[in-house]
Amino acid sequence: MARARTSLGTAGHMVLFFALFAAWELFDRLTKTYFDSALTVGKSIAGPLPGVFTFTLVHNTGGAWGMLSDATLFLGIFSVAVSVALAVFALRFNRGATWVETASLALVVAGGFGNAVDRFALGYVVDFINVSFIDFPVFNIADIGVTVGMLVFFIALLVRTLRESKQERAVTPAAQVQDAAFAVPVVTQGDAQDAEVVALIVSDAAGSSIESIDSIDSGNTR
Repeated sequence: MARARTSLGTAGHMVLFFALFAAWELFDRLTKTYFDSALTVGKSIAGPLPGVFTFTLVHNTGGAWGMLSDATLFLGIFSVAVSVALAVFALRFNRGATWVETASLALVVAGGFGNAVDRFALGYVVDFINVSFIDFPVFNIADIGVTVGMLVFFIALLVRTLRESKQERAVTPAAQVQDAAFAVPVVTQGDAQDAEVVALIVSDAAGSSIESIDSIDSGNTR
């Protein structure tokens, strides 16, 4: 159902995708560059929300949230492959997408691409956001884009699927009623022949009845 995309149009979705991709990628790159130059590995500084998170520099050779340690090259190639596949899906195949789906996939692609650049250029990913109130791996802006983007995408996809299903259920009974109202009975050749035979029988019976009445009238006249 392509109607959902018409609010922005295909060109509008492409502009939204690349604009948000570029903005998130720039935000990720600027924050990584700043904290990688301002801090040494393992050093922490207070964040704007004390007790919520601090800034701690970590050079991560694994995946998001610190998983798959020392798999930098493989994860870099995998990130690029997934990012390209999602970009093609978002811009070419997901025709019924809403602007929320397009925006969320742009965040995912930007996050995956941003971390892939780190892996190929530095051999590690620059992480610096450290949650204070729970034991959680240090992460970065790209990780936020991937996680939040995927969550929002699946929620938006579910909402769109349920809405389209509801619309289809509402349209189907009305279409059936309309089809029934304009339905034309189909008469076969056999039915036409049967109708002709019946008409002849009725015509003969009517003729006989008229002749009988004429005979009676003639007798009465005499």
